[in-house]
Amino acid sequence: MHQAHNIPWHILASNLAFKDAPSYLNLGEEGKNDLWPTKSPRQQKDLEHFARKIHATIKDFSKTERRKYPDKFPAPIEGRVFPEETFQRLERLAPQGINTTLSDSCAFIEYWIDAAPYGWYSTGNG
Repeated sequence: MHQAHNIPWHILASNLAFKDAPSYLNLGEEGKNDLWPTKSPRQQKDLEHFARKIHATIKDFSKTERRKYPDKFPAPIEGRVFPEETFQRLERLAPQGINTTLSDSCAFIEYWIDAAPYGWYSTGNG
């Protein structure tokens, strides 16, 4: 990605170090063989900052790239994820006893756009 200058890799690197694996892991290898957290007092804040910056960079870069192809690949921002018929077909094809019903809110693109930055979704959403 040619946006590396916008990502604070030094923050991530300062919170990780190569260390010997604990003996209880029985890896049988000599030397510094694994990345481990440094457990600094600022680690949580540092890693949260890193996550926000990489998220913002990917989001901005995606918008820039999307503008290059507006007519060829229009990005829907509202409406159903799949037609209602697709969900009904899924219901019929699912093995008996497996719930495939999506809630009404999950069936719409707006739900997923709003949920994406916060991780408000899980496998339970379908």
